[in-house]
Amino acid sequence: MSLDRTRERLRRASVLDSEDQFLKARFQSFSQRLGRDFRKLPRQRSVARIWEFCKESVIHEEGSYAALVAELLAMPLQQFLRASLTTIHLRVSKDQIEIQDDGDGLLLNKWNPRRGINLVEEQLCHFPEIDRLMSGPRVHLDPNFGFGPLIINALSRSLTVQSCRDGKLWEQRFMRGRPECEPYSLGRTKSRGSLITLVPDPDFFEGLAFPHRDIRRLIFSAAHLFPALKLTLNGEEYQSQFGLGDLCQVIEPLKSFQRPFFEFSEESEALIVMAAAMGVSRRSEERCWLNGAAVAEGAVQDGLRSALKERGWIPSLALIHVISKSPKFDAMDEREAKNPMLGEMIREMLSPALRDFAFKDS
Repeated sequence: MSLDRTRERLRRASVLDSEDQFLKARFQSFSQRLGRDFRKLPRQRSVARIWEFCKESVIHEEGSYAALVAELLAMPLQQFLRASLTTIHLRVSKDQIEIQDDGDGLLLNKWNPRRGINLVEEQLCHFPEIDRLMSGPRVHLDPNFGFGPLIINALSRSLTVQSCRDGKLWEQRFMRGRPECEPYSLGRTKSRGSLITLVPDPDFFEGLAFPHRDIRRLIFSAAHLFPALKLTLNGEEYQSQFGLGDLCQVIEPLKSFQRPFFEFSEESEALIVMAAAMGVSRRSEERCWLNGAAVAEGAVQDGLRSALKERGWIPSLALIHVISKSPKFDAMDEREAKNPMLGEMIREMLSPALRDFAFKDS
């Protein structure tokens, strides 16, 4: 598909509501990636239009299976950040995807009184309400998506959610993006966690190769971005104790004993900042993430560079992952991801540790 044709189809895609600023930011991320400014936001908000948007856009050509796994994984990762789970199991094939965790369970038995539906159905079938977006953090492992759980349901032929809550095992089934039934109890249980079983829509994924390597790369990256979390993929276990410190030595194995070597992890009221750097060079290789998503340029890089410049150090490799506790700084909102205030907050957190580190290595 030509770029001009893709742009035109994106321009006509009807997936967002004009007054919804949260979704507007996500839709603009697509336009910026294609070099086009969308002047009119479409108004139809159906799951079917999300399906059509993905089918007609570059998303369909760029690893849709891996992106679907990334969106699924983001849901329990947000629970992990709230310290409510320790383990996530993934069983993935071309025909079925399962994700299971040991967390507090999804809210199948909790209701949104205004809409008259449970909170899981609200996530899977509706765009999020603005007032529900003002708490974080939100994880985006794939920067090309950004519709959250809604995209998971829209691209599935069938989806079943099981959740252990309040001593009971709850279940609800969905077919092609629509609820097939109300949530119901399967009986009492002493277990914890939730299980989502998804059959990808064959009409959408027909002819697309199954990206085993991309999915393994995604899980490997997530294990280092969220240290101490145990992840399994089809029985293979991924876990990192030191996060970016471990990843630093994977990227540069021949320099794994090179000094100086810097590791940092700190949490403030607004941010969680994890960083690692090693070696000395004329030019630094940087890899940066914001809320789980890789970012090429922006405030994360600015904050890291400012702190390293104060220390007078150009490392050969520098890694940083910043998690915002508020949606104010969001990897999917390109404008906020470049907000100078975010860069200054990162610099203020890193600088004292780098000053102390300078004394130890001088």
